[in-house]
Amino acid sequence: DYAGKVSKWITNDDFYEILADHENACFTSGETPPSSYVGHAFPSGCPVSEVLEIGDPVDLGETILYGYTVVVDLAHYEKAPLQSFSAAAINMINAETLTHITLNDRIERVSMFDHVQMPSLEAVDVPEENPHLTSVDGVLFDDDMEQLLIYPSAHEASVLDIPETLQGIFTEQFYGANNLETFSVHPGNTNFFAIEGVLFNHDRTELILYPAGKPEASYAILDTVTMIHDMAFVGAKYLETLHIPASVETLGTQNTGAEIFYDTPRLKAFDVDEGNTTYTSRDGVLFKDTRLIAYPQAKSASYYEIPEDVDAIAMHAFGMTRYLEHVHINAQITIIQPFTFAHAKNLTTITFDEASALETIEMFAFRNVESLQTIDIPDTVTTIEVGAFIYAKALESVYIPESVETMGPDVFYEAAGVIYVEADSKPEGWHAMWNPHDLEVVWGYEKDAD
Repeated sequence: DYAGKVSKWITNDDFYEILADHENACFTSGETPPSSYVGHAFPSGCPVSEVLEIGDPVDLGETILYGYTVVVDLAHYEKAPLQSFSAAAINMINAETLTHITLNDRIERVSMFDHVQMPSLEAVDVPEENPHLTSVDGVLFDDDMEQLLIYPSAHEASVLDIPETLQGIFTEQFYGANNLETFSVHPGNTNFFAIEGVLFNHDRTELILYPAGKPEASYAILDTVTMIHDMAFVGAKYLETLHIPASVETLGTQNTGAEIFYDTPRLKAFDVDEGNTTYTSRDGVLFKDTRLIAYPQAKSASYYEIPEDVDAIAMHAFGMTRYLEHVHINAQITIIQPFTFAHAKNLTTITFDEASALETIEMFAFRNVESLQTIDIPDTVTTIEVGAFIYAKALESVYIPESVETMGPDVFYEAAGVIYVEADSKPEGWHAMWNPHDLEVVWGYEKDAD
């Protein structure tokens, strides 16, 4: 239940006495925390053995944060009735180089792991004495092998054999599994089916997973498929062209689409069958009616103009593009959705139509767009949400018109450049931490004065 950065290990039997002087540091389930407390509850008792330092409180308005440097009592975990294990539990070690995790016989359940933070993980093992979990060659299942729980990112196998008993699978668990080339399904399994190494439901109407390491450059989806699952093609590192048949009606459980193709570094084009009444492709870009769903990450063009008839852009639509440098957004777009341009590698410029109707830039819309140099926000925008330009480290200038009434926290977290604001002073609706690193701000800037 504790997540933190470890600098020292120590066991101390009298930590409760120490904590008596620092009641905000820790509390157990059932207790009422102090009104200013933000943090973890510890259902099996507090594992903090010593409070080394308490930082000055940071007042964020509705919340007051305290920073604690503490010592964790390892003996506490040997005695506690530990039942679950989550990725947070390994924040205390260098997860990037972690290769093996061995769970003990008390663990009953595990939370989903963040594979991005554990790219070297090869195996998760569990002893035979554990009555709740089973590990087969480093892949973790529940005890009855009905649910696949964890597939390690760096697992060395190129083939995954789906057992007869398997009923469910988390597609998110396969992000970063670059060695995996083929799924093979036990002939007695009535839930799954594999063709050419790709995983489907048993009647082949749903494409569940395309192996990240499948070596072919092109793939044509079966013409029996009506739905493609969330993250089905995520991380497909060799795929260059994807053919979508007329039968496909739904992309993802939320039917948003773009995140299905996230991190496909060689994908150059979508090719949609002309008979498909739901989706189309134009010059290799994927659309649903008047909504732009996904721009191929390896499409070679450096400039792209959103077509005039398009009135919406999906989340992640331009995420991780490799060659795109300039995008012009038409007059019909009213919202830039979360993560729309996140991690676009070489994107330097965003421009807007003079008649722009843009109203909202949603959270993390330009997250980690590290080449973005300049952006003049249209005077129709009223809201910029949390982290919209977070990690935009190459920014030279941003213009924010007086129309922006609401600004979330950390909009320019670890960004750069000069912020030119039309308003004479910070509007009331702007969060106190909108500019957390105090980038230079020019208030009362008149855009056309030059």
